[in-house]
Parts: sequence; structure tokens; C-alpha cells
Amino acid sequence: SHKLRPDKAGAAMRATIEWRRRHNVDALREFVLGHRQEDFPLHDHCHRYFWTPIYIPRGADSEWPPFMLINSPILHPSALMKRITIDDYVVYSMHMSEWMAAHCDRITRKTRHLTKAVRVVALGGLRLRHASMAFARAASAAAKDHVDCYPQNLGHLFICNAPRAMKIIWDTAA
Repeated sequence: SHKLRPDKAGAAMRATIEWRRRHNVDALREFVLGHRQEDFPLHDHCHRYFWTPIYIPRGADSEWPPFMLINSPILHPSALMKRITIDDYVVYSMHMSEWMAAHCDRITRKTRHLTKAVRVVALGGLRLRHASMAFARAASAAAKDHVDCYPQNLGHLFICNAPRAMKIIWDTAA
């Protein structure tokens, strides 16, 4: 957050505007608003091996924030990364992020209350076979700019059925 730091807030805004210009995000927003998630590039691969749908409760005109469901035990990131490149994943992730951000922006304008997306991560049944260094690199590449350029997509995070080891790591880090 850049509260009470106008110099940092201005620098962040300029960086975001430049990033959006460089990646032609205005055209991307127009595309994602006119299409379903199923129409996004590489959706077939991503949906089959890394199904993380974004829902808008009560339909597109709802005032509820969008939420992404990440059901970890059914994901196969290593299988996905055998079929697409890191750059492919970054492009797919940009489509999903822009779609979610557009809906957050629409709700914010309608309600005049800042709307941020919700992520629900279900970890029950997660096993070591779900780990993939190739996917970790792809997710890291996608997240690098998304954290700064899509702050409305980082609202609440709910982690369900976390393994005991994760709680120990979390408590240690906190």
C-alpha cells in the first residue's frame, strides 16, 4: 500500500499505465469482456489440467465480488506445463486477471465501494505429485506484474483444509 506516500503512489500508477500500454491491455479488456472464459487462448489446456474458474455469484449484473476457486487436489500443473510454455501461461493468466479486474471495476463503479476479488484455495488431499517447478516458474512470471497491476484481484484469500505442515510454516513465517 502507498497510503500517505503520494510519490510512491504516483510511481506505481505510472508503472501500471506503462505496463498496460506495453501489453496492449485495453484491447485485451475489450476481448475478455466480449467473450467467455472458455474462449480465452489456451483455455482448453488450462481448463483440463489446471481448472481454476472465476465465478460471479448471482450473474454478471451482481454486486457480489468475483471469486476464483482453486481446488488444489484436482490440479495437474506438471501435465499442463508439458503442453504449454511459461509465456503461454502468462498470456492465459493475463486474460483471467483482466476478466476478474474488469468485473471488480464494474462493481466498484456501480456501488461506489472498492471491490476486490476473493480467492478460495482448497488444499485437502494435496500431495507431492501436485508440485511442479516448471509451473512454479510460470506462476511466478505471471504474478510478477500482476501483483502491482491488478490490486483489485488480491482481496480476500481463504485457505481450506490446509495440511498441518502448512500451518507450522505459516506460524513460523508470521
